Amino acid sequence: MKTMENLDEIIKEIKENTYDNELADVYIRELLDRDKEYD
Repeated sequence: MKTMENLDEIIKEIKENTYDNELADVYIRELLDRDKEYD
């Protein structure tokens, strides 16, 4: 189970490594949705 701290790190990495912000937002949203399913 990922902690929110880890999620913040991952999101930061995605934003730093993604040139298309819209794509980053989609990816982050999917990541957050997937994380919620395991609550």
